[in-house]
Amino acid sequence: MAFRLRRKEAVGTGIRRLLVGAVEQARDELRDEALPAEVRVHHARRGLKRARTLVTVLERAFDAEARDERLALRDAGRALSATRDADVVAKTAHDLLDGAHPDDVAALSRLAAALTERATAQRRDADAGAVARALADLSKRLDAVSIRKRRGDDPLREAMTMLYRRGRRAMERAQRDPSDEVLHEWRKAVKHRMHLAQLARRRFAAATPAIVEALDRLADLLGDDHDLAVLQDVLRDEPELAGERADAARLEARIGARRKALQADAFGLGDILYGARPRVFRASLDHPAPLTESGHAPSVVLGAPVA
Repeated sequence: MAFRLRRKEAVGTGIRRLLVGAVEQARDELRDEALPAEVRVHHARRGLKRARTLVTVLERAFDAEARDERLALRDAGRALSATRDADVVAKTAHDLLDGAHPDDVAALSRLAAALTERATAQRRDADAGAVARALADLSKRLDAVSIRKRRGDDPLREAMTMLYRRGRRAMERAQRDPSDEVLHEWRKAVKHRMHLAQLARRRFAAATPAIVEALDRLADLLGDDHDLAVLQDVLRDEPELAGERADAARLEARIGARRKALQADAFGLGDILYGARPRVFRASLDHPAPLTESGHAPSVVLGAPVA
């Protein structure tokens, strides 16, 4: 299912259609035994994140009464998060082996093996079937959510501006306090904006494929940083998984250096995507512009003031 509005489709109708579709797709992913368990959970959580973006838009731009449904989506995501987190931290440790310093290979191998075993046990204990059943019920409730368009407002424009403002504020907080928790909140705001830009692609200058790609890149940078932060926490709490305490300390220091590089890249891209004041960004929505010769969108469209 293409995640975008149809031509001439009413925005509220399209959002509800996509919302129900995202939840049903997540349900079906969890039930698809042809896929590895970790892939099923990853795909399902991706669909639930899109759905949460759409519920946010319905509640803010349409005054839709969907609090219970929003909480149900949150609970479904949390039910799958432990499994996904265990898989991701194991994969992160394995990925660090590629190109690792020779002094770190033995410790990383021990760490990766221990975390892989833990992830396997977590998947075995998870009850994905119960989440799938809850999602089946949720999709019916979402299909019945009442949508009331605000008089005189363009809900898609309001939602784009709202999510831009939220992401800009989250970035500013992260610049003051680059802790994992704050950076992760920024990532969630970036993902919400990216999902809405996908939905509204080509309707606005700030929803072109180039914008979506840039937002996706920013979310990946912040996601990689978060995964490394979780691995750092494991090394601090359970240094024995890497062998000697000195091994864990050395790995933690190398991960810290890698995180600083990722954060520098993220803030650099964030300055482009969130550099304009919200009123400037909102104004840019009314002036669709073609890509430049380099293939990138003009800076005002990305969110940075034009020099």
